[in-house]
Amino acid sequence: MMGLIIGREGYHFKRITHLSMSLYIFFKKEAGEIEVWGNDAAITRAHYLLSFHIYKILQIHYYQEGFDHLPMGLRPLRVQQRQMPIM
Repeated sequence: MMGLIIGREGYHFKRITHLSMSLYIFFKKEAGEIEVWGNDAAITRAHYLLSFHIYKILQIHYYQEGFDHLPMGLRPLRVQQRQMPIM
């Protein structure tokens, strides 16, 4: 599922990084977290865009499987926030 979220050659992460004006987005596989670097506004935008992207993938996946709604109890998206120091 993470392959669909990240995209081929990181396409979706690169797109969301650009749209949110964050510095970078990275998936930490061992922790199961998506890390976003940037200022507060960029992190907020990235979180919203990532959440929407993941929801759309899940929606398509479940509808293709014949379900008419998303399952209850999906784990919320955990985004690790990192602030860049101001020089």
